[in-house]
Amino acid sequence: MGWCNHNNRSATRHNVVADSLHQVGELGTIVRPKPNPLPARKLWIAFAVQTKGQLVIDRGAQEAIEKNGGSLLAVGVLEQHGEFDSGDAVEILNEDSELVARGLVSCSSSELKDSLGENVGETEGMTPNEVIHRDELVILSDKHY
Repeated sequence: MGWCNHNNRSATRHNVVADSLHQVGELGTIVRPKPNPLPARKLWIAFAVQTKGQLVIDRGAQEAIEKNGGSLLAVGVLEQHGEFDSGDAVEILNEDSELVARGLVSCSSSELKDSLGENVGETEGMTPNEVIHRDELVILSDKHY
């Protein structure tokens, strides 16, 4: 079942408004709420806070955050664009430059630049090289919904 059911209502039909109000017949559009609405903080991350940069991630990282609900790790980041500090919002793009997610980074752009593509334990000062914790990450790609 989708988010809405649509049945045609014609303005030329006699008593269409009254029938709609009294739910006569199979007429109208019913819009149902999304099954799992985002919490207010994630809505803020997704749509309100201004981003300071972009991260381009590989397919493995995209799958990890979209399908497995994981955090974004430095090993999955291919490129970074812009300058940002810890706690700033960034856009996360896939290798095809499609918007995948937005999130709040746990390191600055200069710290991340030194650790792009490195495995857990290889980077000093970033343990376990988590760039964005899953609680600070909002998936926006169509595939996720």
